[in-house]
Amino acid sequence: LGEFDFSLKSLASVKKGDDLSTYWQASFYGGKTKQAIEMIKEIKRRIDIDIKNNVAARWLDESHLNKYLIDHKNLVHSVPPSYSYPSLKPIPKPFKKKIIHITKRAYENPFSFFLPTKE
Repeated sequence: LGEFDFSLKSLASVKKGDDLSTYWQASFYGGKTKQAIEMIKEIKRRIDIDIKNNVAARWLDESHLNKYLIDHKNLVHSVPPSYSYPSLKPIPKPFKKKIIHITKRAYENPFSFFLPTKE
């Protein structure tokens, strides 16, 4: 369902050799306070560098979240897709939708207005 960032321009970029078996949506996550704050600070740092370099990851924060979780996969506990599933997609059996979200189109990046313009 999700689309990783392979652009190589963003710090959220993944490599073909990375374990891409799981895609995490940024609509539902949590964890122990200390580790969650460390993750959020690191993702913010990476986004700030991307913005300074006039780069936007494919799905901005979600791309950075995925890169972070791929790099720290040994610390991650994932829940089934039931807890964050696109509203327009059928969910695979045996899962049942528990939390749905509005589906966004792959070619839209609603966060592109955060990027500075080159002068």
